[in-house]
Amino acid sequence: MSVPPYDTHRPLATTTVKKIRSLIKGYQSTKASGEKGIHILLLKAVLPGPFAHNLTTVFNILLDLQVTPSHWNHALVCMVPKDYSGLATNAGPYR
Repeated sequence: MSVPPYDTHRPLATTTVKKIRSLIKGYQSTKASGEKGIHILLLKAVLPGPFAHNLTTVFNILLDLQVTPSHWNHALVCMVPKDYSGLATNAGPYR
């Protein structure tokens, strides 16, 4: 990972352990896990330990450097039709 130059005159706002815990607690447990297979129930289960503090530290370092790991900048997108009446070439009936 190369670190591009960043504007030290405009640092990004950092986050807090309280905010990280709040976001994880508020995330719907019925949502599917991401590409790495880490389910929200696992994240909620490790919240009482040092996980939230460690995650906050990582996020704040990345915010300070104004970079993200390159694999965070990619997404796997799957088109899911709302109904099957639309054509595959029309993005309207997909979510």
